[in-house]
Amino acid sequence: MTEFGHLGPEHYGRLLGLLVHDLRNPMTTVSTNADYLREIEPDDPTGADALADIKEAVGDIERGLERCAWISRALMGEPPPTLHTGDLVAALRRMVDRHAVMPIDLDAPPDALPVRGCAAAVELVRTLLDNSRQHSRPPRASLRLAREGAHAWVELRDDGVPVAPELRAAAFTVEGQGSLKGRADGRYGRFCGLLTCALIAAELGGSIEALGDQGRAVFRIRLPLDEAPGEPDPPHAP
Repeated sequence: MTEFGHLGPEHYGRLLGLLVHDLRNPMTTVSTNADYLREIEPDDPTGADALADIKEAVGDIERGLERCAWISRALMGEPPPTLHTGDLVAALRRMVDRHAVMPIDLDAPPDALPVRGCAAAVELVRTLLDNSRQHSRPPRASLRLAREGAHAWVELRDDGVPVAPELRAAAFTVEGQGSLKGRADGRYGRFCGLLTCALIAAELGGSIEALGDQGRAVFRIRLPLDEAPGEPDPPHAP
């Protein structure tokens, strides 16, 4: 469990301010497009684009609220939801197949990678993909899965600017979120996405790090394998 007891009120206030700010952006998108739909004719073809923007913004809000829930549980010292073991390869294949927002290249081994908290691990990867969508142009990412000893590795790469070396440790902390904001090489993820990634990784007994490779952004996740038979993950929403 990530500890927050050493933080002062100013850190909590800054964190709350970032979350509120990030909620305003998709809410403005929803409101603006809803007003537009009220003004156009029912058969106006631009209405489909407005509806697509609304759907995307609502999805951003839903994922943002889930990240807020992870942060809230960590702040309160509460345990995470029940963590079931599942095959990370199959789960990420399903997620990539349903991810219509941007192209994702997936390189995965043929054998299963059973991890405890598979649904949470997928949420972690999805949060990083949202970061790629936010910071890479055009939006595109690649995922590579591998087994190394008793651990599963997930590596995400995109063509966005990598996190600056001096920010790579702070990028996954409460204190560092404000430092990332406003910097292209900070890779701040909406709703404190990188902080949420670190919280999820820690709950799963794993880790996450930010790197760079020839100007490309790289994130690496390390999760312990759970080879013992366990209760399978329930299906997660697309």
